[in-house]
Amino acid sequence: MESDFWNAPSEFIRQYGRLNKPNESLLYTTPINPSVTLKEVKVPYGSYYALIIYEAKDEIKVNVIGQEYNYESLGIYSEKARLVNDIINDFLREEFCRDVGVGTEYLYCVSEFIAKSFFDLPPRVVQDAWAYPSLKDKLNYNVCFRPQVARELLELKGALIGQKQSQNDDIIVKCIAHGFDESGNAQFHKLGSDIQKSVFPEII
Repeated sequence: MESDFWNAPSEFIRQYGRLNKPNESLLYTTPINPSVTLKEVKVPYGSYYALIIYEAKDEIKVNVIGQEYNYESLGIYSEKARLVNDIINDFLREEFCRDVGVGTEYLYCVSEFIAKSFFDLPPRVVQDAWAYPSLKDKLNYNVCFRPQVARELLELKGALIGQKQSQNDDIIVKCIAHGFDESGNAQFHKLGSDIQKSVFPEII
């Protein structure tokens, strides 16, 4: 079903996540570099997965938590101001990159509180989504949307159905999903098909 390609139903969200409370469903994404997603969700060796692809329909305004700063370009030359900001920023990056284990998801309540209390600006006016450093790749960011905003700004292209075949995060595509039949079921297409070449031409 098409709903399976978006955020999970809230009744299945039983634990805190990086930015969500229990029973709060958000859409977590990783822009540009899909291999970061595989690292984040820890796909087991040999398992199949669906890597869902969206395209932005419009400019997305993102509030970045724990971003890197170029103080010169911002006109900030005070060493004290830089030091204070670096201390705060280091704390944010450490908190949002915390790797909690199974059974200790309640520790995410800190990052959830920070995001909602200090980085939650009026949606669609000032902010469309949150970005925060990736747990597994500190040079990349994850982007998190509220469901309604995601539906307004993102277009579902389909999914790459892959299999984890090695310890690295190479994306091994087996087939693709694109479109839905009259009953709402996803349609799957072989590699090399005209639809695959049209929708995901980057697959070789």
